[in-house]
Formats: sequence, structure tokens, C-alpha cells
Amino acid sequence: MGSVNFITHADVLQLIAKRTA
Repeated sequence: MGSVNFITHADVLQLIAKRTA
């Protein structure tokens, strides 16, 4: 869609996993 949506849901899950870790 836009340059902001270049992040995939997998990357988001990784960020959440790192933040919760």
C-alpha cells in the first residue's frame, strides 16, 4: 500500500517478541 506498510506481520511479531522478552 504505502512505504509505511513495508513492514510485514512477521517483523511485527518479532518486535513484540523482543519487547516482551
